[in-house]
Amino acid sequence: LAQVVEVLSALLRLGWCGTMGRTVALWRTCDAAVIGLFLMMLSGVMLLVFQSFHFAVTVTHKAKLNGYGAWLLEKAVPTKGKQLSFDLTHVLIFAIVACLFAMNFDFTVVKKRKKKHRGIDADDTDDDDDNDDNDDDVPASKAAADASE
Repeated sequence: LAQVVEVLSALLRLGWCGTMGRTVALWRTCDAAVIGLFLMMLSGVMLLVFQSFHFAVTVTHKAKLNGYGAWLLEKAVPTKGKQLSFDLTHVLIFAIVACLFAMNFDFTVVKKRKKKHRGIDADDTDDDDDNDDNDDDVPASKAAADASE
């Protein structure tokens, strides 16, 4: 048993080589747990804010909105008895959805793969179809006039 614990502690210290040849940084699990806890707290607060907004629109300020806002919100978010309630499952689902929406895909990897597949050097960053690499605020006509001088 002592040898198993020693091997496991050595693997934890060094990081264990997982699938696909990538090293898993197990010492980053504490960071992930803190970020996950923060994300769950943030999603719970957001659901609480939405619950109070829902209550304000459907009950408190229903007369000020002539009933249209309350009708629209009741149709969009159906609830039991005009009271929006949520539990830990809703907080977890909202946290996962918020995390998925926060992630973005790096399209430069796809462009490099396409260039490599076509036989073009993948380190070449000049793209004819990208207009966002021109950071000059100078109009094209002024730039052309300056170039001709």
